[in-house]
Amino acid sequence: MRIIKEFVVDSLNIKVLKTRNDMGRLAGETIGSRLKELLHEKKEINVILDLSTNLVTQM
Repeated sequence: MRIIKEFVVDSLNIKVLKTRNDMGRLAGETIGSRLKELLHEKKEINVILDLSTNLVTQM
């Protein structure tokens, strides 16, 4: 996984990766580690997933 560029806008950390696969892998690793942190703090956590397709990427 290769991060091409990394910067911050307001309080949003932005990372540009070489491929969509890399982006998916990083997203999975990031959310996985955050969920583990939260589960150490709380017995139960709620997660809402948006699995809709982004229309912009289909054009």
